[in-house]
Amino acid sequence: VLRRQSSEDGPIEATEDHSVTATTPHTPADTYFVRQVVLQRAHALLNGTPPEVNELLGEPNLEDELLPLILPWIAVSETAQPALSALRRLSVSREGQLTDALLNPLQPIQVRKMLPHVLGHLPTERARDGLLWGLRSEPFTVRYQSAQGLERLCRQYLDLRPSQQPIFAAILREQKPGDEPELERDALFVTDRSNARVVPRFDYALTLLSVLYDPEAIELCRVAFSRGDTMMRGTAAEYLENLLPSDVFGSLSPQFDIEPVIEQRQLRGRAEIVADLANSATSLNIDVCTLRKA
Repeated sequence: VLRRQSSEDGPIEATEDHSVTATTPHTPADTYFVRQVVLQRAHALLNGTPPEVNELLGEPNLEDELLPLILPWIAVSETAQPALSALRRLSVSREGQLTDALLNPLQPIQVRKMLPHVLGHLPTERARDGLLWGLRSEPFTVRYQSAQGLERLCRQYLDLRPSQQPIFAAILREQKPGDEPELERDALFVTDRSNARVVPRFDYALTLLSVLYDPEAIELCRVAFSRGDTMMRGTAAEYLENLLPSDVFGSLSPQFDIEPVIEQRQLRGRAEIVADLANSATSLNIDVCTLRKA
């Protein structure tokens, strides 16, 4: 790939390099050169080996037109991280294009489930809205990753938190199993945070609650339901009952695995309940702050 170097007084020269500084053409020659660079890069993305593609994806000034050609590489293990980094650099003002790909059933699932990890880094309302649409998409793995991306976005940018209605609606939809035969709906799996085994659709609900409420308190609930004793699970259920509308709480309660004793407890404030959960986590040698950084 050639590099064009220009100065105010001298001619434009071409030297061997992998970056392009003349991204805005000013003359017909500039236009021709830039188009040639785009074509070369497009050819590399279409035909290159993973090491060649990784080298190209590391360029700091890739052209926007290359975005559709980069998408397939986020599904390849050797190129996934460089491709994600390149898409995050390119995707400012391209949220609509990414959302279209996220929702497109013709896109490979391996690509669609990675796109929330791009949208979740873009601090815009359009990125947030794209992730909210992802909560309505099929299959479950796309919804789950969309929830993960939304939680990350709203944890970093509190002003982008959505209203309660779409989050509660997504939780209620998921607690009513659909017709798709997905083993991952009910299989236990290892979470990314606490290495605890949780039913995916329940973990999905807790992730969405982290979008609206204190993420550390919700993480304590996740730990309680996955690794805590009966009393700790009961305390977590008490916190959620204190927090949520009755229909949302009721949809989640079958996952609590506790006796229905909450009604017998004296009503407590959220802060007291969270302190109780934190003390229980400490007794289990669980550092929740570390879990939140994971």
